[in-house]
Amino acid sequence: MMPLGAGMAEFHWEESMSVGVSVLDVDHRKLVDILAHLQDSMGEAGNRQVIATTIDTLLDYSIEHFRHEEEAMHRHGYPDVQRHEEEHAALMERLREFKRNADDGHVASVIELMDFLGGYLTNHMLHSDKKLGNFLRMRSVS
Repeated sequence: MMPLGAGMAEFHWEESMSVGVSVLDVDHRKLVDILAHLQDSMGEAGNRQVIATTIDTLLDYSIEHFRHEEEAMHRHGYPDVQRHEEEHAALMERLREFKRNADDGHVASVIELMDFLGGYLTNHMLHSDKKLGNFLRMRSVS
């Protein structure tokens, strides 16, 4: 992710984001694509409906992705499953909060959402998910 002004990151897939497990990488690419679409929508005046729909898509796909990760963690006996699931639950609560605010017309909340997700991608995908990917690859999951 490349920095933009005002602390916001430009969302695009970089190979450094790969965790080396194809099903998780496909999900992560899709999430990054959704974020890029949301960011593009923010630049278009009067696009509240597109922003709301994109946030809905982000919520729905996050639920699906977290289900994939959590199933893999349980199936393969990942030792840090509880902490990882707690991170997912906390993110979903924040996403739902941002969604409520965006639905109420708070455009600043969408900018805050993008800043938050930039930090989340750095902290969760590049640390927690990398750790999970390493664990799964040691168990021959690719």
